[in-house]
Amino acid sequence: MDPALRELLAEGDPTEEIEAILRLTPGATELPVEATEIARFAEIVTVRIQRQAIETVWTHPSVQSLKAPRALQFDEPSDDGLGEWFAGTSARRSFGNQGKGVVVGVIDWGFDFAHPAFLDSSGKSRILALWDQRGHGPNPPRFGYGTVQTQDAINTALGHERPYQALGYHPGDSDRGMGAHGTHVADVAAGSIRPNGGGMAPLAELVFVHLASAPLTGLASLGDSVRLLEALKFIEETADGRPFVVNMSIGRHGGPHTGLTLVEQAIDRFLETGPNRLVVQSAGNYYSAKSHASGRILPGGRDDLTWITRATDKTPNELEIWYSNRDVFRLELTPPNANIPITVELGGARGIFQPDGREVARIYHRAYDPNTPDHHIEVFLKPDAPAGEWKLSFVGDTVEDGRWHAWIERDSGNPKFRTTFKTDQIDPSGTIGSICNGFLPIAVGAMQQTAAGPRPAAFASAGPTRDGRQKPDLCAPGYRIRAARSTPRWSHRPRPGITTMSGASQACPYVCGIAACYLSNSQLPQSIHAIRAGIMSMVTPAASLAPHSKQRMGAGFISPPFFQERITYDVSSNA
Repeated sequence: MDPALRELLAEGDPTEEIEAILRLTPGATELPVEATEIARFAEIVTVRIQRQAIETVWTHPSVQSLKAPRALQFDEPSDDGLGEWFAGTSARRSFGNQGKGVVVGVIDWGFDFAHPAFLDSSGKSRILALWDQRGHGPNPPRFGYGTVQTQDAINTALGHERPYQALGYHPGDSDRGMGAHGTHVADVAAGSIRPNGGGMAPLAELVFVHLASAPLTGLASLGDSVRLLEALKFIEETADGRPFVVNMSIGRHGGPHTGLTLVEQAIDRFLETGPNRLVVQSAGNYYSAKSHASGRILPGGRDDLTWITRATDKTPNELEIWYSNRDVFRLELTPPNANIPITVELGGARGIFQPDGREVARIYHRAYDPNTPDHHIEVFLKPDAPAGEWKLSFVGDTVEDGRWHAWIERDSGNPKFRTTFKTDQIDPSGTIGSICNGFLPIAVGAMQQTAAGPRPAAFASAGPTRDGRQKPDLCAPGYRIRAARSTPRWSHRPRPGITTMSGASQACPYVCGIAACYLSNSQLPQSIHAIRAGIMSMVTPAASLAPHSKQRMGAGFISPPFFQERITYDVSSNA
């Protein structure tokens, strides 16, 4: 069973409803009676199950795989204190039909619906719908949670002196000091043309989904993988047959990094379902995160890994190791200040307890993940687990391949206190986010302009995927990008501004907007493969780069015909 699912099974109300993702066995079409279908992506389905029925559903003959929801977060910007109020310009120049007739969906956090970036020339909203997934509001969608605000409701709220109070939604709830992430991202993709700004597809219509997680122990409050897939369905249904592009500037670290998680497979199926649709994803800002390590064990050999936790980190922590199903490793784990390792054989699970009986960690060593189908080690540390060096040794009992990869899952704690590997064990390659390794979406890395030409931004994640494919697919401007700043949380009235952020989160909507313009110009329905080919035809290979830089820029940087005329980021402090 999925280790995260076992964690959900371990404690809690047996009758509590659990959100999950399952994959049906080939030929099966009906779900177990204990599972309620919410959204279907061919053989992959998001479901609701009572906690006490998890094992029954997992063992049902029609179910090939059952996964717990996994926490998602946005890629944190690397610049601080760069917010300004209408200072300078963030104008972006569109092309062709400027996204007219296309819907741009943005799954993120904090949308300032009253910002001029999302109003048309008459002051009316360009937002078709805003689904706030938090809580259970008065107007939930068919998925059964959150609140949907229609375009009519948004326009009515805009007529109030206090529009945020009138709508019951304030973007400042998601503001970490630089403006809300979703507002900035959405403006880059499709902000209206205005004196101080504009996005890549200013005539597109918009659908916003404020992502949230179910109220379950262990999940971050920002969002989860189940609700991400249901957000995709909501955008498709709201688009109602129109072409659409979805921006996902979100991710996580852990996972197999082969494009075969149920989330990634569901997105691939979603894109195969019909024409004129694309998902664009941020590749991550994890190059310097010290969160990936790798190695290779020789026959009869062993490899060591040190995971460092800090006493100042008061959050749960998680580590994943993936290796070939042709191998059999034995894990020996020594907690901080301990001398005797804990051994976990393939197929086993162990808890780690304090002298007073409190469980502070749990280790799973799972054989044959049903989706990859590789072997998988996962270590969960509770907030009160001992701080220091957790020493892991992988002993090769049977070795035919020998390669292993380890990722520390990112958490919501202070970045200064997050866990890392020892410096000499860090591998900055293979640091692509865990949900952007699929085969059909476009994964975007962040570049910055230098005197020598485009280069990967210092933080930009590197490929390849664990199965050897190049990700990101391409790169786009992601350094010091100027775009809409949301109204701060203390203001009841709109106070729109401009702020500067850096990251793959900012590169991703640049490509999303270009894709919307591309579909707007298209005269005929296009399959996902034709759309990918059209976008990739705009890529210019990055010349004279070292191999490690090419791993971070993919095929090169996207360069529509107007590219040289529209450098929209501040390079004043860039070497």
